Amino acid sequence: LNNIFRNNHANRGGAIGIYNPAKNSDMSAPGTKDFQPGIINNTFFSNEAINGGAIRFEGLLSVPEIVNCIFWENTSPTGKDISNQSGISMPVSYSDVETANIIGPWWGDGNFYADPKFIALDPHCHLSSASPCRDSGIVNDNTPAVDFDGDARPDPVTGLMDIGADEYYDIPAAPVAVAPPEQGSDYFMAAWYASEKANGYYLDVASDTNFTNILNTYNNYNTGADTSQLVEGVEQGMYYYRVKAYNDWGVSIYSNTITVDLFMPGMDEQVPQKSNHNMQCYPNPTRGIVGCQLSIAESQQVSLNVFDIHGREVADVPDAKLQAGEHMFRIDLSAWPEGVYLLRLQAGDVVETAKVILMK
Repeated sequence: LNNIFRNNHANRGGAIGIYNPAKNSDMSAPGTKDFQPGIINNTFFSNEAINGGAIRFEGLLSVPEIVNCIFWENTSPTGKDISNQSGISMPVSYSDVETANIIGPWWGDGNFYADPKFIALDPHCHLSSASPCRDSGIVNDNTPAVDFDGDARPDPVTGLMDIGADEYYDIPAAPVAVAPPEQGSDYFMAAWYASEKANGYYLDVASDTNFTNILNTYNNYNTGADTSQLVEGVEQGMYYYRVKAYNDWGVSIYSNTITVDLFMPGMDEQVPQKSNHNMQCYPNPTRGIVGCQLSIAESQQVSLNVFDIHGREVADVPDAKLQAGEHMFRIDLSAWPEGVYLLRLQAGDVVETAKVILMK
């Protein structure tokens, strides 16, 4: 119940391999009751095997019953999702599964095959608001009362069960953190864009990129609905911050990570100035190609980089020295998953950021 099987590899049964001996064999005493395994409300994503990319069964009794499960992007030369090596028909019902990816006898109702639309880059495969797996399951005596996160099942509002390990609740998307709009020798202003459907935010500030040394005062610090927080009383050095959003239904994954280099006394001129370049990006949201228009007042060296919500660079425009006037850049994001991306422009000592939403 409520398991996430992701990126597993095996010879037989990428996520689960089940073998049942013959009834009344040396491993089963005469008269022993035969129980049927239940595989219910699980998510199988990107598993791999030589036989049975997600599940493989071999035996002479008690084939597993599969209900309310998601099978997506599993791979195998034989049975990409399910391989039933027995002669017994396996029940597979109310699941997101391509039936052509089931090898061996089976039967079932309520199945369909569609992109489950997980939240982009979420390692726990939470369902997005557009997921076809919402309200598509069945409720019976064997289905779980809570989901992977401990949230009630089925949804108490609709009374319907979702497919997979996650019961969808309207949790906020991950915020997008931005460079500090202000900083000094012993302080900086952590800042981020508001996240839709968020009631508030939790801020982490650390002295290392892995967030193993989080500052005590700013460990999961609740900023309320504010989208900035003054971090003060810190020594000179390198700091890193990230933020996540919350509401009554749950907490988002973390934002991208921002690096802060607190400057030495007398080096104020190294602090990025507030931008006045008025960078505009459109269309926004975009389905792949985004144009960025920039107006600069004087000839300057310009760089433009694009980061995902985890701070990883996904695209850039080669540095160039531009003359004063209007300039247009085109960036292709079509190869990347839908989500929020951060564009960072640096012209001379001026830094400007912009948020772009990619939809597919």
